[in-house]
Amino acid sequence: MKSLTFALVAAAVAVHGSLEARQNNRNDIQSSLVLDPSVLCTACTDNGQNPPVDQQSPSLTSNNNFIDFCKGKTLTNGQQLVQGSCNGVPIGDIIPSSNMPAAKITFPKNGGTFEANKQFTATINIKNMVTGNFVNAQTNYYGAPQQLQGNNVIGHSHLTVQKLNSIDSTDVLDPSIFQFFKGINAAAVNGVLTVDVTDGLPPGVYRFCTMNTTANHTPVMVAIAQHGSLDDCVYATAVVGGNNGGNNNNGGNNNNGGNNNNGGNNNNGGNNNNGGNNNNGGNNNNGGNNNGGNSNKSTSSTKAASSAAASATSSAANNNNNGGRNRFRGGRNGGRFRRPQ
Repeated sequence: MKSLTFALVAAAVAVHGSLEARQNNRNDIQSSLVLDPSVLCTACTDNGQNPPVDQQSPSLTSNNNFIDFCKGKTLTNGQQLVQGSCNGVPIGDIIPSSNMPAAKITFPKNGGTFEANKQFTATINIKNMVTGNFVNAQTNYYGAPQQLQGNNVIGHSHLTVQKLNSIDSTDVLDPSIFQFFKGINAAAVNGVLTVDVTDGLPPGVYRFCTMNTTANHTPVMVAIAQHGSLDDCVYATAVVGGNNGGNNNNGGNNNNGGNNNNGGNNNNGGNNNNGGNNNNGGNNNNGGNNNGGNSNKSTSSTKAASSAAASATSSAANNNNNGGRNRFRGGRNGGRFRRPQ
């Protein structure tokens, strides 16, 4: 009888000790192996099809937050496993819709050019991110939940560059193939991230994209489903002897402009020596934008002439070699060129 009593007492003590230990573990949320009821996802028991919705898939359900979802599978365990894995770490803090991160690549410019095989610095404007937070990607990959600071996600961005067959290519690119990739460890300076592409890029057409992630490299998670892209992509071309952005010392038109010394009609105009367009081109030696839109614009090239004869000769020369009013223009002479007598 005494032995039975001692056994019951010992069992009670053991149970109490186990419960006490479990309670202590609960007090330390990062070491407890028991799900705290206060974090239970009660909505996770419903598959979302009550009632059914056409073209909507039923959700997987769980009564315990999927805490054992990865049982029997290869665990991520902080590593980048190329064959794939299962990660049991929760998503974490969700970014409010008012603080969704966003990025804009400012160099290279979309549709622009840059010099091939030459070092350049890509620049990215970024907001709503606490940048410069980059954990060990070999041991802590996907290893912690998303965290916020002042409602902004704590993380970092990346720049990835892929080559295209042509600027108008419709081919779907292979994500495993890229020309350049860089995780940006440094924090943004005045909202700008910079990436040095030290070896440059070979001639060709490229897609530049950002990848905004948490400190532990997971894609950022936001509060709503409908929103614009959280990242940016631009398309630019590396050319031999490029002019750095497609506009440097050009202004989009300088010494070219599609019109300078040409105008699309120079010495032709469809009415050569007729005055409608002769030596005109609409913008010859003007181009509409050449050197600021006015350089070499000879609106006053004959202003200094003061004699009546000079005035007669230059009556239309306010736009001599400017297009549309060349001195042999004939625009006020019946549209015909008069041969000198």
